[in-house]
Amino acid sequence: MHLSRILKTTLLLAVILPLAACGKKQENKIRQLQPQQTQQEAPKAKKAKKQKAETAPTAAESESEPDDKRILSLDVDTEGATSGAAFTGSATIKAPFKNPFDASDISVELVLSGRANGVSMNLPMHYERGNSDKSTWSFSTILPKAGTYNYSVAVKTKTENFSSAERKFKATKGTGLGIYRPSKKEPSHFYKKGAANIRAIGANFPATLTGDTREKALDELAAAGANTLRIKLSAPNSLIVPTGEFAGKYNQPMLKNLETLLDSMQKRGMNAIVSFADASDFGANYANSYFAKSGLAPKSADFFKNPDAIEAYNSLVKYVVNRFGANKTIAMWEPFSGIDGLDISALDSYTAWLSTATSAIRDSDTTAKRPILLSAATSSELDYLWGGEACAFLGFDLVGLRDFSQGAWEHSNFFSKRYKKPVGALSATPAANAPEDPTSAYIRNAMWAGFMTGSPIVPFADFTKVAARIPSAEAIAEISAFEKHFKTADANLEALRLPEKIVQTSSSADENTTIIYPAFTETFPDREVSNDLAKLSFDIATAETKANSIPDTWKESAVISVALENVPTDKNELVIEAQSVSDPDFELVVNTEEKEILRTKISADIFDTKRPSKDIGKIRIPLTKGTNEFTIKLEGKNAAMKIARLEIPKTGSMRGVSAVKPFAAKDLKSGSIYIWARRAGAESYTVAKYKLYQRTIPKLKSFDYEIQMQDAPQTTFKVSWWDTKNKKLIAEGELTTNDQSVLKLKFPPFQTDIACVISPLQ
Repeated sequence: MHLSRILKTTLLLAVILPLAACGKKQENKIRQLQPQQTQQEAPKAKKAKKQKAETAPTAAESESEPDDKRILSLDVDTEGATSGAAFTGSATIKAPFKNPFDASDISVELVLSGRANGVSMNLPMHYERGNSDKSTWSFSTILPKAGTYNYSVAVKTKTENFSSAERKFKATKGTGLGIYRPSKKEPSHFYKKGAANIRAIGANFPATLTGDTREKALDELAAAGANTLRIKLSAPNSLIVPTGEFAGKYNQPMLKNLETLLDSMQKRGMNAIVSFADASDFGANYANSYFAKSGLAPKSADFFKNPDAIEAYNSLVKYVVNRFGANKTIAMWEPFSGIDGLDISALDSYTAWLSTATSAIRDSDTTAKRPILLSAATSSELDYLWGGEACAFLGFDLVGLRDFSQGAWEHSNFFSKRYKKPVGALSATPAANAPEDPTSAYIRNAMWAGFMTGSPIVPFADFTKVAARIPSAEAIAEISAFEKHFKTADANLEALRLPEKIVQTSSSADENTTIIYPAFTETFPDREVSNDLAKLSFDIATAETKANSIPDTWKESAVISVALENVPTDKNELVIEAQSVSDPDFELVVNTEEKEILRTKISADIFDTKRPSKDIGKIRIPLTKGTNEFTIKLEGKNAAMKIARLEIPKTGSMRGVSAVKPFAAKDLKSGSIYIWARRAGAESYTVAKYKLYQRTIPKLKSFDYEIQMQDAPQTTFKVSWWDTKNKKLIAEGELTTNDQSVLKLKFPPFQTDIACVISPLQ
């Protein structure tokens, strides 16, 4: 009886147990087959189970949930993933589209989220190849943090949305992001973890160069010591096919060339600033662009207002940023180069457009978070452009200056203090009618003076024009040699104003003229030309510029305040050399506190070639011996006068002989002082006008120069003199300050310019 029951029970279990087993999940079946654990073993087993879960197979190895059938393949490189390293992959999908570069037609995104590290982002994937039946899309980014990640691919078309199954992988902690960015604590250089600090020394480089020509140019720059190139893409005109079968599609050969360029730069240890658009893109050539041809924006003004045009352009921006987002050669993005160079009356629309373009960059560069560079075409104060949070670095162009060294130094110093951000000149360009200068003295002078500021970017040379490449490379080599010898990349520099020195080398005072250039050579907005800013204060005896914030264009609303100290004689004058004047006629009025001392009619007649050449374009204000203080104002509707320079004759200063202008910076960490001193007549305009590069210029004789060192009595300094042209040390020695903390230097003889480094030994 009992045996019968046992047999029945056994038979029943033999049927039920296999059926139950088939209904269980695989992991439960495995668990049943594992040996039982004792209570002592349980914690260890639990830990092992946790470790196993953390190191679970990657998505490519384990797919517990099938993909949507429209996801044909998914290939993501998760093996050995680390934070700060490139994270790449691709997906092949089946989805309908007409234009794969139109985000409103089709968008493919990588959905990435970190379980414990708080990372959550949707990264646009860029189109590689294929059609609606089978197309391949890729992504390229940098993992911001270590930890376990989930990821999937989401597809959105005009008719359907679908996504892949969610997968996971684990990223270990890496060595850091590996991208150079401006230092917040010491903004005069760039830094990245585990690498040496740098100051950006380089050039504007054409994105269109290809093949051996490109590689040769890069070799020349690398040999000169360039570490950073600014690449202008001309995105509105060059990167979208304007007409034909592929109208609206992205120019893949151009993009492939950019990829090759960035890879070539990376091999040479160079960094890139990628600039998407330029004011020149909206000139006459705009009519041939995709935006004009397609009707999205028939006129350039429409480009900044039409929502469809804006969306189309931002799709391009996102594509470029995503495609090259993992390339650590790229250090900064520049949405637009010199947007204020367009119609100034449309600033509001430009500001709104710039905001969306900046957002498009940030949306795609979510992990690297490269800083945004915003540059201006003028030297005006542009609060709307530089004052906002979007701008991490502000830049400006130097155009049409008489003295590029003065312009580079003054602008960088002024704007860095005003906006509390890194600032630097990005280019130097002579006026269209400027005298020919095959030596490119303008960029050399701008680079040396710009180096003596707190800017992390030394003014960029021009490698876009073939004729400028040799002198540009030489200028870069000069700066690079100085930087390497004195290791200035680690310095925390701040511009230091030192007085000019008048070196009396001529026996006749009649041959000597002090020349003063406007501090800002582009027109300020009217609101900025005020009594507070338009000032000139100059000591003729010491050649010390106490204040110079006058613009080069004076308008009806401007009041120019002038203070000249130590005028040597009663028979002297301040000569204003005009470059152009407005029409109709107006009056220039000069007043002291007591009376009006000059009122003169200004018209085009001042440029009458029948007048003596020395008087063409000149207005003369009488001076008396001693101190002269007065104001200059223009009276007349729409009165305007563009100023070339101011002259004070018979003062023992400039024309070809005697004034020495120092451009200096102080290292706030070490107390070292760096000086580049330029001789009068060596400013770029004079070099070009008088073809001084064809002449043998006599050396300026040795002379004494005093520097007031702050709170450093009886302190010993190492003084090093550097030959800028020959890139070598001239002499070194030690000097000690006196009881008044004055250091008495003795300049060695030099031709055009010389550099000096003063370093405390205690």
